[in-house]
Amino acid sequence: MSRYLKEASSRGITGVVILDGLEFLVTYNGLQPVLKFLATLRDMAFVNNALLVVVLDEGSWDERERAMLRRIFE
Repeated sequence: MSRYLKEASSRGITGVVILDGLEFLVTYNGLQPVLKFLATLRDMAFVNNALLVVVLDEGSWDERERAMLRRIFE
C-alpha cells in the first residue's frame, strides 16, 4: 500500500484507500493492533496527500471503541 500511495503521489494523482470490514479485522487481530494499523494508514495517507476511507457500522462498536476510532481520525 505504501508503494501505491508513493507512486500515486509522485504522478500527481490522489491515491485512495478504502477499508471495509473493520469488525472482521478486530475479531481476528484484536482492537489495539487494528488501531495501530489505522494510525499507520492515516499517516501514510497524510504524507502522500491520499484519501483514506474507512467504512464501519457504528452499531457494531461500543462507546469506548467508537471514541478510540474517532481519536485516530481527528
